[in-house]
Amino acid sequence: IFDNDHDHDQDQDKPLHHSTSPLLPIPNSRALARFPSIPMNHRLEYLTIGIYLIRLLGLGAYLSRLNKNLSDYIRGGAQGTWWLVGSSAFMSSISAYTFTANNGLAFEGGPTPLFIFLAIAAGLLLAAIFTGPWFRQTRAITILDIVRERFGPEVEQFSVYLGLFTGPIAASIQLWALAVFTSSFFGFPLIGTIVTLGLVVLFYSTTGGRWAVMATDFLQSLILVPLTLLIAFLCISKFGGIGPFLEHFSLPEFAKDFEIINDNGDFPGNKFGWKWFIAMFCVSFFREISIESAHNYLSVKDGREARKSALFSMVLIACGGIIFLLPGMTSRFLFSAEVTAIPMDNPTQSAYAVAALNVLPNGLAGILVVAMFAATMSSMDTGLNASAGGIVNNLIPVLRRRLGLKPLEGMMRVRLCKFVTIFLGLIVITYAVLWETAGEIDIFGAFMLITSVIALPMGFPFTIALLIKRLPRWSFFFIAGCGLLPSLIALIDQKVNGNIWLFQDKLFWIIGSSMGGTLLCMLFYKTSSRAYRDRMDAFFKRIRTPVDFEKEVKVDRDHFQLNIMGATAILGGCLLSLLLLVPNSPGGRLGILFLAGFVAVVGILQRRAGK
Repeated sequence: IFDNDHDHDQDQDKPLHHSTSPLLPIPNSRALARFPSIPMNHRLEYLTIGIYLIRLLGLGAYLSRLNKNLSDYIRGGAQGTWWLVGSSAFMSSISAYTFTANNGLAFEGGPTPLFIFLAIAAGLLLAAIFTGPWFRQTRAITILDIVRERFGPEVEQFSVYLGLFTGPIAASIQLWALAVFTSSFFGFPLIGTIVTLGLVVLFYSTTGGRWAVMATDFLQSLILVPLTLLIAFLCISKFGGIGPFLEHFSLPEFAKDFEIINDNGDFPGNKFGWKWFIAMFCVSFFREISIESAHNYLSVKDGREARKSALFSMVLIACGGIIFLLPGMTSRFLFSAEVTAIPMDNPTQSAYAVAALNVLPNGLAGILVVAMFAATMSSMDTGLNASAGGIVNNLIPVLRRRLGLKPLEGMMRVRLCKFVTIFLGLIVITYAVLWETAGEIDIFGAFMLITSVIALPMGFPFTIALLIKRLPRWSFFFIAGCGLLPSLIALIDQKVNGNIWLFQDKLFWIIGSSMGGTLLCMLFYKTSSRAYRDRMDAFFKRIRTPVDFEKEVKVDRDHFQLNIMGATAILGGCLLSLLLLVPNSPGGRLGILFLAGFVAVVGILQRRAGK
């Protein structure tokens, strides 16, 4: 959401076509022809993608037997190992935004977007030290449980209803954006892509719950990591090594744009300036320690596993930043004409795909599409699982209590959660198809208005929730209101005077106003009731009390996770090795062998550890 607002403010001269995080380029799908210079073998692509999606479906169905209660379905029974949860968090952090918008920034400004990944890594480091274990030690089932314990049931219910409104719209724009991109760039049927991806995510999320979400995210990361390593290596090989690649930074046509910090006015919206840099760092950093990121840690066994999970994600993000962004810079150096020829509203966001398709061996184009699908699916499945869990665990019990009905128990809650997941998933798919078929509809303008005016300010109380204890019960709404004030002023100024506030300026005012509201709230903490202060004392004591896994959870599935993930990875490596049959140069076959071997070796190591 923050990144969308930043992009909207910086490119005022461009049409407003945005998705939620992951942010994807939105071409005009009714006017685009497929980019003609990229040779594609659709038969092989469809076979590759089809086998991949079938694997996800099969894994989701197999893992459904683990769901014995709502905790199993929503958070994997708090039995997830650090590597499984960490890889799932990693996939949720990068998203398809990495392939599109971030590489578009790398195409324009060189290595500057690398600091976005470093900010995420810094946030994950703080999460590893403090907030990650604290989130797990809340003993919560859903994020909204933490919200209720910290801010009260009023904020919990407010968050539920707000999520019911914004969640499906956000996920549908994300799904539609990916379908439009793959349709325009790779030539896939748009509606078919929307429905197919939506139904696949819906099926394994519904059948397997959180276990399926974590398992499929792990498998998707297992393909994404070696594939991006291979693409980065092949890009460097195009230059003849790292030295010649770095020499391009000092060439006159690139030197000014590729400065780490640019002067104001060098780019639209003062992009890549020092204020933009600080704002982007703050957004990426704070997001990793916010309550909204707690779902990454509620599934692990205990606080120690939460810490290891955050550190694992941090290492992957920190090391992966330059690997993810290198193709975008390669496109600027070698394939600039091809990128700018893409008939999209923002063709620079196709920089990664152009570079990858120019260097990948025959047969791996379908795997590249799989990686882009995986990045979006990893965000969508997590969102569906979390939203359904919030409705069943935090909304329906309140409604049943008000109606005088008995609370649901056992498998009835799991079945209801599955029904809600199906309902939400179908809404998401329907919305995504609607955006394509309803003609020119300014849903994006309305959604951007909501996110920029409401979502930015409301994120601040969730960020400081576990860092500052001395906040009265009403503090959430007051702090959020203080943050809303600059947003409303900026909106009125734009409507009345035509002055458009830059993303970084708006963010600084929101943070400053929210911090002022926080300090003011802290002064009134002692006026809170004794019962409320006792409850806060108990809450903050609980989040600092380590989880005794043997007593509190009891069921240990470490070996099961190693064995099932290992077997699936070995199968995946064997299937990838079949691409060696595709006609290729010796170097191309070696690249395919690396990809297949990486996946298979990880699977073999997991199977050995599982024994």
